[in-house]
Amino acid sequence: MEATINDGYIMLLDAVYFGGKKMGNIAEEGIEWGGDNAEYIKLYAAQVRTGPVKKIRKKAASNVLKFNLIELLPENCAAVMGGKVTEEGWEAPSESIVLEDNVKIISGTGQTVEIAKASLEGMVRGKLGGTDPLHIECELEVLTPSDTSAPFKITETKPFIEAKPTELTFKKTGETKVVDISASGPFSMSAAPAGFTAEAKGGRIIITAAANGTTSQRTGKITFKLKADPAKTVDVNLTQAG
Repeated sequence: MEATINDGYIMLLDAVYFGGKKMGNIAEEGIEWGGDNAEYIKLYAAQVRTGPVKKIRKKAASNVLKFNLIELLPENCAAVMGGKVTEEGWEAPSESIVLEDNVKIISGTGQTVEIAKASLEGMVRGKLGGTDPLHIECELEVLTPSDTSAPFKITETKPFIEAKPTELTFKKTGETKVVDISASGPFSMSAAPAGFTAEAKGGRIIITAAANGTTSQRTGKITFKLKADPAKTVDVNLTQAG
């Protein structure tokens, strides 16, 4: 994979992470960065008719990012709207919620936008029966950090790959667990060890342990490797009771 050079032009979208978890696919229109304009108090004098004599900012401008999530896997829905993931699918929460966490947006032109703290609210919208898919209309608003750090920053994207969690323990009877992979680009996955299966779904890895019919503990690991920089790897260690 050819390295992307940061020339200052920020375009395209590779991935969005909220709280370290990769969001699903977003509609081709991408992310719209807007918000409210600043509000001012203008003071006028009777003797000065050419314009205000003083201008005071009453409210700062806001930064609001809007996009439509179209990959409505149960885990993706829960990540932006809350609710519960079940064996059958996703159950919406009884009341709409507003989530708060950090955000990372990786462009396709070599830059990363990091937001220290943002609120996220999602609403199911769209039509059933047309050509456009049902989607979750998402709104991210940049919030003021509790410390003195910058509310957001734009940096050059450096190669990275991370897993959360990196240790998984399974019941003897078998069960399925999810690992979130954050990466600066495409990555490869090693074969699952005996007794385990792994399937990639939109940045999440679904790992299933079959029932362990022996008295011995079953262990192994899955290695994830960044394709652009094979030296960047992360291991997820697996343990199942015997």
